[in-house]
Amino acid sequence: MGEVYRATDSRLGRQVAIKVLPRQLAADPVSLERFRREARAVAALSHPNIVAIFDVGSDSGLQYAVTEFLEGETLRDKLSRGRLSPREALSIVLEIADGVAAAHSREIIHRDLKPENVFITMNGRVKVLDFGLARAPTAQASSEAVTDFRPTEAGMIMGTVGYLAPEQAELRPLTKATDVFALGCILFEAISGTVPFEGLSTALSLAALIRDPAPHLPPGDDLAHATDGLVQRCLTKNPDDRIVDAAALAAEIRTLLTDDDAVLRMSTQARRAERRPKRWPLYAIVAAFLVAVPIAFYVRQQNEVIDEGYDLRVSDVRGDSETRRLLAIALRADAMGNRANAMQLLEQAHRSSTQTALPAAFLASWFDASGNATMRVRSVS
Repeated sequence: MGEVYRATDSRLGRQVAIKVLPRQLAADPVSLERFRREARAVAALSHPNIVAIFDVGSDSGLQYAVTEFLEGETLRDKLSRGRLSPREALSIVLEIADGVAAAHSREIIHRDLKPENVFITMNGRVKVLDFGLARAPTAQASSEAVTDFRPTEAGMIMGTVGYLAPEQAELRPLTKATDVFALGCILFEAISGTVPFEGLSTALSLAALIRDPAPHLPPGDDLAHATDGLVQRCLTKNPDDRIVDAAALAAEIRTLLTDDDAVLRMSTQARRAERRPKRWPLYAIVAAFLVAVPIAFYVRQQNEVIDEGYDLRVSDVRGDSETRRLLAIALRADAMGNRANAMQLLEQAHRSSTQTALPAAFLASWFDASGNATMRVRSVS
């Protein structure tokens, strides 16, 4: 967002970059706030892996920020020429994680890490860019989270599909582990050439993010297997099960790059985990039988509203939790005016391996509103 110009600081005799917010965007409160938020976030940070900001202000109605001038290419440009080896990818993600760790130390979450927002200078230094979506962690989910359901207008995109964590897609509270998920996506893509959760459309990509387990990296040597184990721990659906923050991720990457014994140990663990069938741990099974779920909590959960407009509740949907989550995202897409994505997500919910169904009254209202009755879905009688 914004236009960037190369300029000369006549007082200090150095090259700088001037980022200007066009007048039409400056008139938009959302765009203006995003521009100011980025300036505040970067100004609060001082780290060699984060682009430095020198000045911010306005002149004749133009909002501007003066930053260090960078020569080189984005990580996206680099990846367009081909995949990276695990060692090279780890080295780059290490510097990204170091920069993001500086932000995390100030309680700032980036929220939009992707190859386009990573710059590699001519001397090989990695810089994190674009803190326009950065925010401090909150106890409440942001209403700005899901993104490509809105029209593609400046200020509307709050994260990028392909690098979004599940909690961003579902409007749940964000933590530092949200950035760790994005770093895992970047590391996976750098080595494999594709993002881990990919579909033919935004809706199908989000369905894969919610439903599918993280894929594995291509097999290789011990470092490749150890890296795959690290990626798997970055891409877990539950943020509580991920590596906690960027500093912890950076520490583990350093270990992989410098400690051969640790590489062998982590590689062995990754191979065992890949071969191990997914199953409930014994303690979870025992706990499920020994601990009764309070009735009041169960009733509250079943009565949780999925969508107020349709008065649809959890208990109205026959299916598993993934089906309900996809349905919630579909209805949010519908509310944001993107009927095509909403329809695709609803279809994905009904292609689940489990038997799913929706109330007939809901389906009738849905199709009356959409004018599209071609999709055959099951209804609850």
